[in-house]
Amino acid sequence: MHSGEILYDKDNIQVINCPTCGFAHISPYPTPDEIPETDLDSLYGRYQDWVESSKEDEEWLALGNGDKLANFKQLLQFQSVKDKKILDVGCGLGYFLRQSKKSGWDPYGVEPGKNAVKYCLDAGLKVSHGYLGDEGILDKTKFDALHLGKVIEHVPEPDRLIQKCSKVLKSGGVMCLEAPNDFNIFQNSIIAQFKHKKYWVDPRQHVNYFNFDSLENLLERNGFKILLRDASFPLEWFILMGRDYVSDPAVGRSNHLMRSNFELNLERFGHSEFRRELYQYFAKQGIGRLAIIYGMKI
Repeated sequence: MHSGEILYDKDNIQVINCPTCGFAHISPYPTPDEIPETDLDSLYGRYQDWVESSKEDEEWLALGNGDKLANFKQLLQFQSVKDKKILDVGCGLGYFLRQSKKSGWDPYGVEPGKNAVKYCLDAGLKVSHGYLGDEGILDKTKFDALHLGKVIEHVPEPDRLIQKCSKVLKSGGVMCLEAPNDFNIFQNSIIAQFKHKKYWVDPRQHVNYFNFDSLENLLERNGFKILLRDASFPLEWFILMGRDYVSDPAVGRSNHLMRSNFELNLERFGHSEFRRELYQYFAKQGIGRLAIIYGMKI
């Protein structure tokens, strides 16, 4: 039985902070069979829009993916990543895989969206269509590193997905788990100050709602040792500074370009280490739009 503090209540759907599960989720909590079929290629809008916006953001995506790959290499204490296998679960259009390949890794991907898989295959990437744990999908391959980015919030029974990830990781392998950092201090301040609805809650897409602590707990109870806490830029700052992308969605793209320019310019000016340390400091304070946790399989 799921119960806990009610964080959201609208249209017969609640989000509760469930102590039994260790994270917030919608209530009533669905079983996997109760999740409706989704056009997975439409998760980020129309497919062609997703492709075009990703192309526009290619340099910025490479920067963020490069940071993750550098963290993997450091945490695994690899002198070289030649012949080291890395898996991206829910690889989308394959930008993490491209950066992995460029950096010398041997990358593989799993993706349920048919259009996205074709896009990856046309780019020469090794991607399987389906879900991790499906029969015949990478069930005989062991990986040194695994990336699970912006997936865990969509699936019921997230512990089972973490266990499937653990199964394909080598002992001592490192996993990067990333999810939206929801019900955070900035979001709660926005609700109190501007009387916005809880705009980050989308029961049609997001079953679960995590923060840094609940992501770490999810990994720890499934046999991982926490190695590093990281974050992305706290986009909610824009609303607090008067650039309200909730009331005016047209502002959103402009805000994103400001954020990406900030990060790319720090990199161009030789301040990569400062930028990375800044975001890791944010993570220690529990802020950042995305919570990013690295854990080692033990």
